[in-house]
Amino acid sequence: MKASRSAGLAFVLALAVAALASGCGGGDNNGPAASPTLGDIQAVALPPALVQVAEDVAQLRGLPPAEGTKLGFVRRADVPALLDKLLSDEDRTRFSQTTTLYRLLGHFRADEDYLSVYRQLGTESVAGLYSPPDKTLWVVQQGDSPPDVTTLSRETKSTLAHEFVHATQDAAFNLDAMPGEGDLDASLALTCLVEGDAVVHQSLYEAKYLSTGGVGGPKVLLAGLTADIPPSLNREFFFPYTTCADWMRTIRDSGGTAAIDALFRNLPGSTAAVLHPERGARWRPEAVALPELASGLGGGWKRESGGTFGEFEVRNYLQLRLPGLPAATAAAGWAGDHYDVYTHGDESVAVFRLAFSDEAQAAEFRSAQDQLLKAAGAKASTTDGMTVATRSDGNTTARLSSAGREVVFAIGSNVDAAKRALQLLSGG
Repeated sequence: MKASRSAGLAFVLALAVAALASGCGGGDNNGPAASPTLGDIQAVALPPALVQVAEDVAQLRGLPPAEGTKLGFVRRADVPALLDKLLSDEDRTRFSQTTTLYRLLGHFRADEDYLSVYRQLGTESVAGLYSPPDKTLWVVQQGDSPPDVTTLSRETKSTLAHEFVHATQDAAFNLDAMPGEGDLDASLALTCLVEGDAVVHQSLYEAKYLSTGGVGGPKVLLAGLTADIPPSLNREFFFPYTTCADWMRTIRDSGGTAAIDALFRNLPGSTAAVLHPERGARWRPEAVALPELASGLGGGWKRESGGTFGEFEVRNYLQLRLPGLPAATAAAGWAGDHYDVYTHGDESVAVFRLAFSDEAQAAEFRSAQDQLLKAAGAKASTTDGMTVATRSDGNTTARLSSAGREVVFAIGSNVDAAKRALQLLSGG
């Protein structure tokens, strides 16, 4: 896994998972998550016994070996504290902002937040990570003492191979300078590129240097879903290591490592390009805009975050209550979007404008969203040109009833916030 702050990937984690770029957790509106403490662990210059591994990985990747890479081993119990240490203030702000959004969508309960989930991920699933600002590769050790680097297990060498890919990426393309910060879709698409590339070349390294009769692959990284993390977050975290790896493998098979390098120089703009490889990696979504609503919502309201939601996030939202295939089908016509989140004390509202390829695709999304809300126990009614569905906890989705290939809706922490936001969007 890689840790890139500006890209929104808080780091580059080798999973046993991925730390997502869209980032969320901590902050005033989250339940307090106690910061774990980190013992006195030190990173050192890359030992000679591992220099050859780094060179072999770089050769497979088609890039020069990274120089100045450091290595550290960390106990599993100390991983959450290491992640905390590496998180920047900007990371924590993004974590907090996405927590607000994900609570409205239904990914989190009121007592859950992204930072806590991120720490849980480290506790259960992370096998290693690479931190670009420090040029340091961290590997989770078994037991209390660091291993002998001259007799590393196959699994540890595989994890190292994954992280060495990130080190070569960083040296060639400066991962910390990659754009995408603050935009869910662009950030996740970047994570797809970074992690998919690493999984593919980790697999190639296993097959060439660690093979014991079968072809290696992401099985070392993907030890299994994290039990205490919401299913939708598991899907988000593992997406770059599964679907994105398949996408990257196809690109490498057709164009070699030069095609991957080209993507690092001209980044994919959307997860839709990953989910629909037939469109090509250069596919871009439509530009969609929303008006500023803070002043219309009333005194004290402020815009907290916003950007492009993306096809993966649309699919993952629907899959909160729908099976995977119907959710994917309903999201497949996505052509572009914009969302904004506004807050006022304990109140919050998110507004969305989704564009679909045609009216039929938009209608399919509306139907799927209705099924989602019904399954969540929301009571729905239609009046004044809008459909309003309110859950027992007050969370309310209000959607404009007008037809067309766009879907405009608001999700509020209460019915008044949702209806007021939607009325502003409709010009009321």
